[in-house]
Amino acid sequence: MMTQNDKETVLITGANGFIGGFLVDEALARGLRVVCTIRENSNASRLESKGVIVVHLDYATIGALASVMKQYTVQYVIHNAGLTKSPHEEEYIRANVTLLENIVHACREANIQLRKFVLVSSLAAYGPADFQKEGIVREDSTPHPVTMYGRSKLLG
Repeated sequence: MMTQNDKETVLITGANGFIGGFLVDEALARGLRVVCTIRENSNASRLESKGVIVVHLDYATIGALASVMKQYTVQYVIHNAGLTKSPHEEEYIRANVTLLENIVHACREANIQLRKFVLVSSLAAYGPADFQKEGIVREDSTPHPVTMYGRSKLLG
């Protein structure tokens, strides 16, 4: 009989948000052990009811992130956490750039063998299609973000 520890493990940031909830459900449906890292002040009740592992974490502490990755032998990371609204550009940078950098550094510090790292971003990083040739965004489009949020996602 397979136990939780025998399953492949995915770490999902931002799991308590709208998109994160769907990511958790899909990971569970695929038979993965799911570790959700959320901020200290976040409500985890909906996640806990799904039977996932919830870790309240200060994302600024690379060592704490690395420790969680090692402890649960993470093979997949889905970085979904981010900030979509703020009046301050430095908050966008901290949430959408620095957090990503910290997670990458934590993966390296944990010295784990990731099978896949997925970054959930936004089309806002490219900006409106109005700035693109033929009025659509393509793989070879030049980014032209028009909001602080879009600029921070592009930097990430």
